[in-house]
Amino acid sequence: MDGPPRNDFCSICHGHFNIACQANCSHWFCGDCIMLVWHHGSALQPCICPLCRRQITLLVPGEASLRERNDPNVAEVLGKIERYNHLFGGNTSSFVQNSICNGCISTFFGAPSKFLFVTLSFFHAEHSQQPARSLQIVVLLPSFREKGGE
Repeated sequence: MDGPPRNDFCSICHGHFNIACQANCSHWFCGDCIMLVWHHGSALQPCICPLCRRQITLLVPGEASLRERNDPNVAEVLGKIERYNHLFGGNTSSFVQNSICNGCISTFFGAPSKFLFVTLSFFHAEHSQQPARSLQIVVLLPSFREKGGE
């Protein structure tokens, strides 16, 4: 899905979505609104979804938000979301792998591609149960043509 459902609204500000982002629990929020919810709690912990109470470990901006990333205000919010994902995106969920399609990646990177999600986790030497920092990246794989194809 490239954006929130029509006639839906942000459950935090009760307004139309501004820089819409979908959480790994599938709920949509304004980018600024969900960042305010996170900053209201502990900045060391992932935000809790205001609707379903699950931990938000990944925020995926809607396609319209990505198209507007040249706007300084949008770029600032997308930067905050990117930093949030760097902190808490280590818990890759099947939602992410199944919901970002080849077309979305093509829109973002400008060319059709195969892709792979890679999560890098960095642990403290003393206690390695919880990652100290995680980073999720998208690796674009080269496209190969089938033999005899064009």
